[in-house]
Amino acid sequence: MFEPLLALFLIVLIGAALRLVLREEAGPSAWWLTGWVGAGVAGILTLHAADLTGLRLLAHPLASLFPWLLLGGALRFADRPAPPVLLAAGLTVGLLRVGLTLAGHGTAAYVAALGVEPAVSIAAAVVATRAARSRPNATTVERLVGPAMGVLALLGAFHLGWLTRYGTLAPWLVGVWTVATPGLLGIQMQGAAGHARRGLRRARDELEQRVAGRTAELAQANRALEERIARHEAAERALRRSEERYRVISELSSDLCFAYRVEPDGRAVGEWVTDALREITGYAREELQGAHWLRLIHPEDMDPARLQFLAVLSGALREMQLRIVRKDGEVRWIRAAIRITRDMESGCLRAVGAASDVTDTRRAEEERTRLEARMRDAERLESLGLLAGGIAHDFNNLLTVILGNARLAVADLPAGAAARMRLGRIEGAARHASRLTEQMLAYGGRAPIQLKPTDLSMVVEDVADVLRASLPGGARLETELPLQLLIDGDATQLSQVVMNLVANAGEALPNGTGVVRVCTGMTQVSAGELAHAVGAPDPEPGSYVFLEVSDTGAGMDDDTRRRVFEPFFSTKFSGRGLGLAAVLGLVAAHRALLLVKSAPSQGACFRVLFPPAQGLAAPDPRPATPGPAAR
Repeated sequence: MFEPLLALFLIVLIGAALRLVLREEAGPSAWWLTGWVGAGVAGILTLHAADLTGLRLLAHPLASLFPWLLLGGALRFADRPAPPVLLAAGLTVGLLRVGLTLAGHGTAAYVAALGVEPAVSIAAAVVATRAARSRPNATTVERLVGPAMGVLALLGAFHLGWLTRYGTLAPWLVGVWTVATPGLLGIQMQGAAGHARRGLRRARDELEQRVAGRTAELAQANRALEERIARHEAAERALRRSEERYRVISELSSDLCFAYRVEPDGRAVGEWVTDALREITGYAREELQGAHWLRLIHPEDMDPARLQFLAVLSGALREMQLRIVRKDGEVRWIRAAIRITRDMESGCLRAVGAASDVTDTRRAEEERTRLEARMRDAERLESLGLLAGGIAHDFNNLLTVILGNARLAVADLPAGAAARMRLGRIEGAARHASRLTEQMLAYGGRAPIQLKPTDLSMVVEDVADVLRASLPGGARLETELPLQLLIDGDATQLSQVVMNLVANAGEALPNGTGVVRVCTGMTQVSAGELAHAVGAPDPEPGSYVFLEVSDTGAGMDDDTRRRVFEPFFSTKFSGRGLGLAAVLGLVAAHRALLLVKSAPSQGACFRVLFPPAQGLAAPDPRPATPGPAAR
C-alpha cells in the first residue's frame, strides 16, 4: 500500500512542478531548480528504493527530464521561448528507459540515456554561453553558467557510462555529486538572478518612459483646461455687458459652454448653451429642455452628481467630474468648471461654466496605474527568483544530512539489515527539507497555518537534533525548555521559526565557534518594550510566552539591526537573508511579536513573544541543558 501511494504522490508533485515551469512568466531559475530537485529525487530513489520496483522505475523519467529542463532554462536565460515539446521529449526518453528496464534490458536503458541526455546538456551549455557572450554587461557569474552546464554534461555522461558498465552507483560517485552540486546549482541560481534583474531593469526603463510620456500628456491637458477656464472667466466678465457678444465668444470655444439660473424655488432654468453640446453629448439642445438634461448623467453617478451640484451652489466647489451617457450609448467622463454669481435684484443664482471631455485623460491615468502595478509584479517576480536561490543553500544542507546518514547506514550494516534507526533519521531530515518550501509560502502569505494549542517547548525538543546538526562544528547548543508552555500555533511553522533563528545564530558565530542558546518561558512585557517590537499590529502589555535564541557572535550595529528583517538583506554574500524575513512572516501569522537586542561584539538575542493559549498552566522550569558540539 505504501509504494503506490508514494508513487502517486511523486507523480502529482512532478506534474505540478512541470505545470509551474510552463507558465509564461517562469524564468530560468524555475526550470533549473525543478530539474535539480527531480534529479535529486531520482538519485534518492535509486539508492534507497532497492526493494520498491515501482518507485525505482520513477527514477528514469525524473533523471531523463533533468537535461531537457536545463535546456529549457538556458533558452529562457537567452530570452527565448522554451517550448513544451522539451518536456515531452524528456518524458519520452524516460518512458523508453522504463520500458527497456521492464523488458529486462536495464543496460540498454542506460545506453539510450547516454546517447541522448549528454548531448542535450551540451546544447544547453552552448545556448547559455552564447547568451552571456551577447550581453556586453554580463556578470562573471552569468558567463560561468554555460561552462557550469558543460561540467554537468561531462558528469552526467560519466554517471550514465558507469551505470551502463556496472549497473549500480558507487559511493564515491555519490560523493562527487554531493561536492559538485552546491557550486553548480549556485552558479545557475545566481546567473538566473542576474537575468531577472536585467529583465526588471528593462521593464522599469520602459515603464518610466511610458509613464513620463503619459505624465507629460496629463500635464499638457491640465494646462489646456486651465487656460480654457481662464478664457471662459474672462469671457464671462465681458459678456455681462453684452449678452449677444457673450454668446458669440462662447460659440467660438471648442468646449461646451453654458449658462443657467436657479430660481428662488429651486428650479434650474437654462439660458443658453453652445453648439459643442451636440459634439460632446450627441443631443441637440432642444432634446435637453427642462429636466430632460438629467438623462445625460450616468445612473451610477446620479447621487454623487447631486452632491457636487449642491457644493457648487454653496460655493464650496468650483469643479465637478461625472460620467455622461451619450445619445449613442457611449459613456464619457466630463469635467465642468462653474462659477456662481447672485443677482442682487432678483435673488436668483446664475451659473456660467464650461465642460470638456476628459475621458482620454482619465484613461491615461488608469494606464499609468496599470503600468505601476505591472512594475510591482515584476519586482515580485525578481524576489521569487532570488528566493529560489536563497533556499538552495539550506536545502542542500538538509540533503547532506540525508546522504551522510545513508552512507553510514550502508557502511555499518550488512546487506539486507533493517537499519531502522538511521533510516528513520533519513526520513526525518527529508521531512524538514520539505518544510523549506513552506518557508517561501509563509513569507508570500500563502502558506496554510492551522492554529491549535501547542507546547512551545516540545516543538523545540522535537527539532533539537536537527538544530545541533545544522550548527558549525565548533558550536554548542544549550537549551532551557520548561514544559506546559501552551500557545495557539502551528507546530510545523513554529519549528521552521526555531530552525531559521538557530541557523542565523550559527552563521553569526566567528569561525563557527561559540554558543547558541535556546530558551522558552513566560514573561511580562511592558508598553515600552512593545514599542520596539515588530510583527502583529496593536500589541498590548501583559503576559507572553517567549522563545529566545541568543548567540555569542559578533553582534550587529544599529543600522544592521533596523534592516535585519528586510527581504534578502544580509551581511553575507549575495543570495542570503531569506530566513529572518520568513521568520517575521510566520511570527505575524501567529499574532506574535519579535524583539531584537544586539550590539557590536556582544552577540545577538532574538525573542519571539506569543500570546498564551487559554488555560495556560504554570511553567515547569528545567535547568539549562548544554548540548554537545554540533558536529
